Amino acid sequence: MVKRTIRGWSMLTCFVLLGMLVSVGFAHPAVAHPIVTEEIESDTSAHHHLSDEIKATLKDGTFNSYQEPDEIVLANIARAQLGPDASQAEIESAAAQYLAEWHASTYHGPDPQAYQKLLQNEQRALTANSSPAAMGLDVSGTLRLFTVAVEFAGSDSVTDFVHPISVADRTCVTETLTFEGPLHGEIAEPGPRDNYSLWLPEFDNEYYEKLISSEEGITERVRPDLIDPEDGQAGIDISGMTMRNYFDEASGGRVDFDTGPAGVIAWLQVPHSEAYYAANACTLNAETGEYEAGRIQSMNGLPTNPKGTDQLVADIIEVINADDPNFPWDDYDMDGDGIIDHVVFIHAGEDRARGGPYTAFWAHRGSVSLNDDDFVADDQGTPSPDDDIRFAGYTMQYEALDLGVLVHEFGHDLGYPDLYDTSGEGESDVVWWDLMSTGSNLGKIGGFPPTGLSAWTKFALGWTDPEIIEPGTTPQDVVLGQSSNPPAGTTQAVRVNLPDTEVVYTEPQEGSTQTWWTNNDQDWADLRLTRDVDLTGATAPISISFDIDYIIEEDWDYMFLEVSMDGGTTFTQTRGLEVGTDEEITTPNDYADPNGRLSDYGGLQYGYTGSSTGWLRAYHDLSDYAGEQIKVRFRQATDAGFLERGAYIDNIAITAADTEILNDPVENDNANGWTATVENFSPGPLGEGWIQSDGTVSFPKYYLIEWRNLDGFDKGLQYTYNTILSEETAEGGRDFQVDIIPSNVPGMLVWVRDTRFGNEPFGADNSILNADNQFGQGPSEGAKGGLLVVDAHAEPLRGPRNSTITTDFGTYEYPPGDNWRGRVQTTNAAFTLDDTPEISVTLASGVESAATTVYTSTVYAPKAGLSGFHDALGYYPGVEELPEPVKTFEGEFGGDFFLRLKPYAFSDPDASVVIPAKEYYSPRTPAGFTGEGAETSPPSVNVSTLETIFTINEAGSAYPNDVSGTNVRSVNVGAAGEQNIIGAQTGNPGSTNVQYGYHFEIVSQAANGSSGVVRLSQQPFKAKPSGSVTFEESVTTIANLSRPAKVNASMRNVGGKGPLVLYSDFDEATATYISSSATSSAIPVNASLAETQAAFESGGIEGVKALQSSAADATAIVWVGEVDSGVVKTVNYQLTRATGAPNVQVTNTAFGAGFAESEHTQLGITLSLPIVAR
Repeated sequence: MVKRTIRGWSMLTCFVLLGMLVSVGFAHPAVAHPIVTEEIESDTSAHHHLSDEIKATLKDGTFNSYQEPDEIVLANIARAQLGPDASQAEIESAAAQYLAEWHASTYHGPDPQAYQKLLQNEQRALTANSSPAAMGLDVSGTLRLFTVAVEFAGSDSVTDFVHPISVADRTCVTETLTFEGPLHGEIAEPGPRDNYSLWLPEFDNEYYEKLISSEEGITERVRPDLIDPEDGQAGIDISGMTMRNYFDEASGGRVDFDTGPAGVIAWLQVPHSEAYYAANACTLNAETGEYEAGRIQSMNGLPTNPKGTDQLVADIIEVINADDPNFPWDDYDMDGDGIIDHVVFIHAGEDRARGGPYTAFWAHRGSVSLNDDDFVADDQGTPSPDDDIRFAGYTMQYEALDLGVLVHEFGHDLGYPDLYDTSGEGESDVVWWDLMSTGSNLGKIGGFPPTGLSAWTKFALGWTDPEIIEPGTTPQDVVLGQSSNPPAGTTQAVRVNLPDTEVVYTEPQEGSTQTWWTNNDQDWADLRLTRDVDLTGATAPISISFDIDYIIEEDWDYMFLEVSMDGGTTFTQTRGLEVGTDEEITTPNDYADPNGRLSDYGGLQYGYTGSSTGWLRAYHDLSDYAGEQIKVRFRQATDAGFLERGAYIDNIAITAADTEILNDPVENDNANGWTATVENFSPGPLGEGWIQSDGTVSFPKYYLIEWRNLDGFDKGLQYTYNTILSEETAEGGRDFQVDIIPSNVPGMLVWVRDTRFGNEPFGADNSILNADNQFGQGPSEGAKGGLLVVDAHAEPLRGPRNSTITTDFGTYEYPPGDNWRGRVQTTNAAFTLDDTPEISVTLASGVESAATTVYTSTVYAPKAGLSGFHDALGYYPGVEELPEPVKTFEGEFGGDFFLRLKPYAFSDPDASVVIPAKEYYSPRTPAGFTGEGAETSPPSVNVSTLETIFTINEAGSAYPNDVSGTNVRSVNVGAAGEQNIIGAQTGNPGSTNVQYGYHFEIVSQAANGSSGVVRLSQQPFKAKPSGSVTFEESVTTIANLSRPAKVNASMRNVGGKGPLVLYSDFDEATATYISSSATSSAIPVNASLAETQAAFESGGIEGVKALQSSAADATAIVWVGEVDSGVVKTVNYQLTRATGAPNVQVTNTAFGAGFAESEHTQLGITLSLPIVAR
């Protein structure tokens, strides 16, 4: 029996976060890890958000991936929906809901093939317990960009053109219009409040050339109306901030960029207006007879242009070839595949995704057909298409292009997924900590500089080789170098493997322990499971029957039962019917093959596809083969891009009349004559193929630890922001104002990579607040995803928002709605030796004009730095009691009375990440909490378990202020562990001792923050002592030496719950304990540390208490007792110093049951008295 281990993102459609699903073979890693079982049933229904048409374009490579609409566009749309009297909170809520709806029907993500390769490389490395870098799978070399900036020199007239009034107002109108331009240099200046937007009077050829391929960058300052925060001079200095330098730093020198022999071509004039190519035209709905505006990013072009946006590519080719018939096209096909490798088009004017008109281009990644000669750049002068150089994929950007957008979108070319939550349900806490989240948007001015890549994004492309450490009870120190430019001799990242999570794909039927499984680990897979069957003496009726449970990508992938009569040279597919009903369950004779895949696979028929919705028994008639020696095979055929979990086959039987020819229960790892072979329909890595499985799949988890500092492009971390307002001027200029919020670096960042959670390749929503799929799964209710950051300071910061929930039954205070956005909350996520910086966050109202704007700023004091991560502690805010229960229903239903009240809510549901643990643990809950039934009145009537609110409204708005409706979304806290949670819970895994016991602690750091010494260990039980020695007043005279010394002895339990001892040892030769001064029931003892430890080991708590001595004989003060995980125990006592003794020295030690070591903290004061002349 094989337990399949998948090294990478989840392949279940129900597990959604971070990128396209995978296809590569895996076995257990070279270093085995324990498995934690998650009873997660695979979904039996597909849940793709995009249409089949869009999905098809993604599969064949002709897709469009659209840039997300920015905050100005969303605010405009929200105002159009709500009207002029809407509050700022209502606008924010409606904008977030619209964005969620936009993502639900729009693809924005990586190049699927590049992403596939990236994930395959990660998986191969994890299987080998290695890294892509160590295995030679890194991306390296010179990447060449063919870059053309285009302006629109023509004029286009159109009669009776039906179009939406604007991007925000989707009302269709009919007009006769003439369109011209835009030319470059026509973008309106930013407004008077804008402190964020990049703007130049003219973006010329030199600007783009320097931006992409130079080292010095743009040396002329931009936005002279602003003051550079680094040197205080007028204008923002963006020198050195180039694409070349960014990827040189990110890749560790592995990657270089250039623009080829032609350089950046700017500004190339095409013979039409922008509207000709990109206008959003209304289209006629044949069913309703009404015109519809379609999606806001639709770029149909004018009716006179049948090719739409694609025509721009053809026109660019034509203009370039007319100007230079010998243009060096082949220099831009560096891999020799006949396709220009990396294409960037830049259009003049404002982009529609940033507030431009309905006629403007919408920034996107697109592609043109490989079967259209209009997109051949160079036919090499021959009639054969084999030597053509043509266009395929491209990226369309806008005139005011900044570095952050440029490198982020190119990241998609390299295969990177977006690391932000695109569902609108929340805001993943990755935010600023990676370019592929919001890190592309920050800077002194927007996008300059973007933040660096995270340890995972570098790891996945082979740009960092994390040191793999399996911490033990003996601490191990590692010098972590800053992620940007690690000093020589330092480690750039550390990987700590966690036990795999076992996911249940199917439950074998009663009496069965294993089945055959197709696997789901290969693109263009042709997987065969074959055996010989002797029917020479058999008579009809003959059939093969088997139990089958399948989820196969419907109309794209298929499984077949085939028969060969010629020794395996040729095979014929056979029809499958359900036992008992005779219903045909394979594709019928008139099956349309809507995506052409049966044809692609070789003209096959009778395939299993879609879902069986559980186990059923199938049979295939083999009567036509009576008297023959045949081969029978199960065959799985898949395409690229997405794989469902496949098919499980069990209890295979062949009968002839009443004679049993084969009875194969598929047990005990017995192949029983079946032979599995792995082939493919297209060249590429091979998977594992058919294997015997118990129905479970193991998904790896690991920690990645890195050191971030204000160095290189990570200097951007001091310029994270909160959006104050996002408006437009009357002239159409951007008026975008932000608070600048510094991150708490230098410090250690701890990432959790959980490969249970991936996203669908087509329409993934990256939702970390999906109740069924992630939020409500183990090991605890809360934020989970493929890649998230442990937030050292996860408690939410709240502003003066006065948030409410409005249902059909009333309006209720909702404090979680007062939370600032995740981009504010996560700025202090790092573990540090220093306190977090003070920050100020602003809320604005009346933002339509500068004259009416009112600003309300809230200042947040520094928080104490946390220097260590301890997995016994929960870094998640948990649940709070609401001021008043939210009523969601009251009335009769089915003859019974119902009263639905929601008394609790998650404080910040999308914060941080649920810490991995061995078993279930509850999130933090308040006193009086009841996980089931507390919402009902009386509780005994129709008890509902969905009690605790985690998000609200249909789209799951990230801004739940003043939202009307009853779509309050709740979960049953405890359900993930099949428990009913009652009363106050700490939210710490250590409280129930389900922690793994990992500790990552900063010991010291370089003076310039360029590195930090991090101590790693695995100790399930551990406590951290601390304390101080002080005096009532400063000692400046000999007389004051008689004043008592005040001693504070503390310990924090950073391990599992259990009995702990705090031993505070003072030097009895220089000080004497003052009787009865000890607090917290601490006792004086006359016993050494070793003697106290021995008493604890032999007698536990009572054994230590028995050591109590008189005050006069005391040599130490001891506290002993049971301590919950995360709790701090503090003892204060006083000492009298011996005459003439200038020193008071104390050593505090914490130890307990199961400790691998005891930790000590030495405290002391040495008095330096002034010399007095005599």
